[in-house]
Amino acid sequence: FDTWLAPRLRVHGDFDVVAEFDGLSWKDLDTGCQGVNLAVITEDISEDVGKIHCRVFRGVHLASGNVTSDLVQAQVHRFQTGNYRARVYGTAAEESASGRLRIARRGDRIYCLFAQQDSPQFRVLHEEVVSDSSLVMDGVRLMSQAIVETAGDAELAVVWKRLSVRAERMTDRPVANPQQLIAALDRHRLRLR
Repeated sequence: FDTWLAPRLRVHGDFDVVAEFDGLSWKDLDTGCQGVNLAVITEDISEDVGKIHCRVFRGVHLASGNVTSDLVQAQVHRFQTGNYRARVYGTAAEESASGRLRIARRGDRIYCLFAQQDSPQFRVLHEEVVSDSSLVMDGVRLMSQAIVETAGDAELAVVWKRLSVRAERMTDRPVANPQQLIAALDRHRLRLR
């Protein structure tokens, strides 16, 4: 399974996105991959650059024979016309059940970073040259994923505690009928009381 949450916004220019998580746990499997990601997705679809998904992953890879790797890593997925390429960088052993995933872009460079538990220090996992194109709408994503290679139930638990998005500029989708949306939100708010 692959589940994601995305704030309803589009990010432009330089940005800094930080996602704080806690209580990360999973059910042991024989083989596969489980964990959480912070991802950003650029909208550049030119042939020379292509659309780019940058991710910071904290999780576990389980190989047959019970070889388990608790880790953190950066992932860069490039989608170009007729071509897909995925690369993994900065893989390091990591066992913390809490921390902060961070992706920042300054000019033509994107940085993938991780801080364990409540540490104020971020570790740079990867730096890459990218275009300065905006992120797609919903292009900041908090993801939970489990890739199971054998039959069995996958279970993953995490508490997303905070998402911070700072950018030169952010835009939202236009709302067709703002009054109708406000009325629906008011009804929902009253049910929560």
